Amino acid sequence: MSKIVVRPILDLIKSVHEFGKGNLQHRIEDTSYKELNELVVAFNKMAESLQDVYSSLEQKVEDRTAELKDAYKQLKDAQSMMV
Repeated sequence: MSKIVVRPILDLIKSVHEFGKGNLQHRIEDTSYKELNELVVAFNKMAESLQDVYSSLEQKVEDRTAELKDAYKQLKDAQSMMV
């Protein structure tokens, strides 16, 4: 009995550590225990949200970097016209 309950908890702990290492794609498989499965579902939803936020942030950084490169090029072009 204890192995049946302990195994999903150990899997959950391993998954939390894996996610903590930066593996934002990691998800936990459902379990047949209602209470534990509620925790699994909550973890997976949190992981999905964090992955979405991270992806959105990466896109914003890429967009802003492109804007800054363009502004820098325009500045260099204007500077070369002055010289």
